[in-house]
Amino acid sequence: MEDDYDSEFRYDGPPLTALAGLDGNDRVIYLGTFSKTLFPGLRLAFAVLPEVALERVIAVRATFDRVPPVFLEGAVADLLADGTFAAHLRRARARARAGRDRLAEALAESAGGLLDVGVPAQGLHLLARLPAGVSRDTAQHIRAEAKVVAGLVSDTRLTFEGPEGFILGFGGHSLADLTMAAIRLGQAVRSHLEA
Repeated sequence: MEDDYDSEFRYDGPPLTALAGLDGNDRVIYLGTFSKTLFPGLRLAFAVLPEVALERVIAVRATFDRVPPVFLEGAVADLLADGTFAAHLRRARARARAGRDRLAEALAESAGGLLDVGVPAQGLHLLARLPAGVSRDTAQHIRAEAKVVAGLVSDTRLTFEGPEGFILGFGGHSLADLTMAAIRLGQAVRSHLEA
């Protein structure tokens, strides 16, 4: 089973080859969705199946999903076939890359070097780590003061050791909004850690 998560949003270097593309024995089921590339409300996903699994998967799907969205499937198929989706994806990737770069730049400037900002080669989120020893409580206070929507690194672990930080999404936001959020977060970091 392969979920090629965020593969459409790779910014540096050539696309990574999917496992399904490397499999010479037709054993990989490749899953994907149009939630990030078109919009979440579409609720349309896909599976690329080995021939041997096709009949069984269709039977299972018929059990759970008797009325597939034929109209939406047809519309997306048309977008794929005529190149409209590929052009849209190029524009979306460029916008996301610009958002990533602007967010990282504004965070680095506004935090005065107190955040270690990772610039990802792929995806729609970046990680801004606080200095070692900053508590989860302090990170929560910083986030609240900045009035930003951000996950904490410690929220992603059952047990957590290591530097706390913020998980920040940059997809679907204007450059102005990303800049203002980064400035507020950077200023809040400075007000809590430079005191």
